[in-house]
Amino acid sequence: MAENINRSAYDQANHLLGSGSKFAQASNETVTAILRAKRGF
Repeated sequence: MAENINRSAYDQANHLLGSGSKFAQASNETVTAILRAKRGF
């Protein structure tokens, strides 16, 4: 990721972070888990 940004490959960096990416999926799953845990307390 940092390499892409450092070499100004912004489209590629956006692809790696954007909607539908593995990063976005992991981020959404993390938020969901945190919200579920908060509701449990």
